[in-house]
Amino acid sequence: MTGTDEAFGLAWERAQEQDSECPLFSDPFARRFVDAAVARGWRPPAGDRDGYAVARTKWFDEFLIAACANGIVQAVILAPGLDARAWRLPWVSDSVLYEVDEPRLLALKEQTLRGSPAAATYIPVALGGDWPEKLRTAGFDPDEPTAWALEGPELLAADHDSLFERIHELSARDSRIAVELPGRPAWLCDHGWDATAASIADLLDRYSRCAVGDADESRAGTSFVTARRAN
Repeated sequence: MTGTDEAFGLAWERAQEQDSECPLFSDPFARRFVDAAVARGWRPPAGDRDGYAVARTKWFDEFLIAACANGIVQAVILAPGLDARAWRLPWVSDSVLYEVDEPRLLALKEQTLRGSPAAATYIPVALGGDWPEKLRTAGFDPDEPTAWALEGPELLAADHDSLFERIHELSARDSRIAVELPGRPAWLCDHGWDATAASIADLLDRYSRCAVGDADESRAGTSFVTARRAN
């Protein structure tokens, strides 16, 4: 599955949840992404939506809303795909938002949301590229506490230490991070971040959702981690 196909699939999950009787979150933009995908020849999956994708969407939403409520007005969403949090969450008026992702996905998002007021500054660079420099050039202030969100454990499977190092260098004291991590948050704890972790079972129970089909062994070791830089 390509990254674009996965982004389409997650948009479909969010659209299905949006159209459900009692949705966990509001995402009026998801259907627009699904329609754009279908117009490009993509076909939605058969079967029901996955409680895993729905629960983690809600968890990241709550993290960003809580960070904003605690006075953090600068947020960076890394590899957001086709999620429209910058548009659909209740940000305070002085919030400054950045989205860092592959150019093709940001271009597709921009095209699909054309006509909607700009809500985020796009940084069209893959996470393996020099996105920190481009982020600074776009106006990011490393002296301002930042809320970081990184959804998708596959983005950290290869070498999460180097990515955390880059985030750490850009994070002022009291910055927050939410990350879906393949393992425990050892690096963050060892570098002055106060971290807490939850399992996917915790999230599914918290939001009264269930996984579809048999348990996915690849998710068994996944931790949903929030952390605050304490020094």
